[in-house]
Formats: sequence, C-alpha cells, structure tokens
Amino acid sequence: MVDMDYDEDSVKEVNIILNNLDIINDIYDMIRIINPLTKKVLYSNVKDGLFSHNNCYYTWNKADICENCIAMRTIKENKTFIKIEYSKDGNIYMITSTITEINQKKFVMELIKNIVGTGIISSIESKNEREIYDFIKEKNDLVVKDELTNIYNRRYIDERLPVDMLNSKINNKPLSLILIDIDHFKRINDTYGHVVGDYTLKEFASKINSMLGKNKDWTARYGGEEFLVVLNNVNEREAFVFAEQIRKGVYNLDLCCNNKCIKVTASLGVYTFNGEDIDFEEIICRVDKNMYEAKRLGRNRTVK
Repeated sequence: MVDMDYDEDSVKEVNIILNNLDIINDIYDMIRIINPLTKKVLYSNVKDGLFSHNNCYYTWNKADICENCIAMRTIKENKTFIKIEYSKDGNIYMITSTITEINQKKFVMELIKNIVGTGIISSIESKNEREIYDFIKEKNDLVVKDELTNIYNRRYIDERLPVDMLNSKINNKPLSLILIDIDHFKRINDTYGHVVGDYTLKEFASKINSMLGKNKDWTARYGGEEFLVVLNNVNEREAFVFAEQIRKGVYNLDLCCNNKCIKVTASLGVYTFNGEDIDFEEIICRVDKNMYEAKRLGRNRTVK
C-alpha cells in the first residue's frame, strides 16, 4: 500500500524499492517505508491494521513521536540501527531500520519481526504489560538520555530538533531555542574537583528541566556544561522572558556537595525560528552565536 498523498516522483521512487523486496519478504513479518521527518508511512506491506497507519509511532501505542526515533537516527548517521518496541496488539517487535537510496533520494526502510517466543526477549516473557513497557523504555532511554544528568543527550537533539523545525514551518508557528552555558565551569572542576563538578551539572540540569511546563518543550545536554532548551510555539519575547527566569533560577540554586557550597551563573543565547530557509546546523549556529555574545558581554546575562 503506497500512500498516494506524496508527490508523483516519490511514489515512483518507492515503487522501485518495492520491486526489489523479494529477497527479504520471507525474513521479516512486516516491511514499511518511512518519511523520518514527517513520521508518515509511505508504504506498508500490511494493508490493514497497526502497521498501515499513517503515523509510524501509532503502532507503538504512542500519541506523539518516539523519543528514540530510529528512522531519524538512520538518516542522520547513515547507519543501520535496531531497537525493540511493544505494540498495541500486545506483541514485541524488533525493528531494523536502514537507508535505501534511489536516484539520489533517501528513504528509511523498517524491517519488523515479531520476536515473542524466539528467545531474544526471554528475560521479560514472564512480565506483565506494564513491566514490559518499563523494561523496553529503560533499554531505549539509554540511547537518548545523558547518563550523568538524566535529561536528553546530543543524539536526541539531532533526532528531534529537525522534526520540530519542520512542524514549526508547516504550522507557521515559532520555535525558540535557548542555549545555556555554565560560567567558569572549568574553574569549578579545578577548584573543587570533578565530584562537585558532576553534582553541579546534575542539579543545574534538574533545575532547568523542572521549569519546563509543556510536554512538547524539552531540554538536553548539548555537551560539557552546555544545555539546550527547545520551546515549541513560543515567540522571541516569550523565550527571552523564560530564559531570564532560567538565569535567575540557577543563580538562586543552593549547590552544596562534600561540605562545599558554591554559586553558579550562566550565559544564555536565544534564537527564534520563524520558518526561514535554514537547516538544523544553521539554527544551532545562530543560537550559539547569541550565547557567546552573552559571555563576551560579561556573562550572567541573556542575549537574543
């Protein structure tokens, strides 16, 4: 079943792929072709039911895109990835996601196999439904969560931000980014040691995360002592106000570890995307530029 809502050229490209599926049809239970940005199923060899649904994440009993989007990882890193999911029909599936390219157009093919009773998941076969969900979430969270701070990591940024940009453009809604850097963090490590430094990062991340109110707003550790906040449907003025709340909030943190108490400040850059013709890398560059301007101007401030 090819989704005919897509342009004629895309349908032709997908049909070329379909004509070459015989070699794997007998290996996998389901095969589908995904647009990783829109999360739409362009093709499914299941005409009815879960795997033919328009949104790929619906199969996994989710109302919104997966935190660990395997299709997005496949496109971003140009590699084949595997993960497990628990579906709405009560079965557990292993998904192999790979790139297939025809006439310089890239598609993501998901090869899906029911692994109940195969021994692959023997350690959870005796668990109830809630325990299975928790087990799978724990394993998949390891891919997109930062181990130290327990917020999202750089990989999640790479997967999620392009999708938010696309939705922003399609819906004509602003998308605001805040990039945050802890001032003089190296001095904290050098003076108090890495235990205090790690404690500072964890408490800093927890404070930012606690200030996010909407489900579609999220924060991630960009790298080192830098954190990214993404606010959907939030304009520049609102984002600047929120960034200032973050700046003041982290300054008021009581950070005490190993009988050492410190105060931290942060420099913040704000950038709002309004559908302009820029890519993922460019939007990061623009918010990064504003953050470094805040540092140049003396730190402990926000620049938009």
